[in-house]
Amino acid sequence: MHIKIDEDLPPAVARMLRERGYASSTVLDQGMSGWKDPNEDGIRPLLELMEQFLASVPDLTQLMGVLAVVSPQGLRIRRGEV
Repeated sequence: MHIKIDEDLPPAVARMLRERGYASSTVLDQGMSGWKDPNEDGIRPLLELMEQFLASVPDLTQLMGVLAVVSPQGLRIRRGEV
């Protein structure tokens, strides 16, 4: 299972996943990024949200084969769109 992190998220999200044993890379790692967003005001809340998500779903292999979208409103799972 490999988890790709969108370019709108900080690279720290990929590091958090790798620290938990998951293969993870960012769009930037793969040379697929667009313009870099210079506004870093929202990074701390994103990292806190990711910490909450990882605490609530400790085994991400449960999400294999689906598109999982994490937001402050919760976790959305879309099947068949990966």
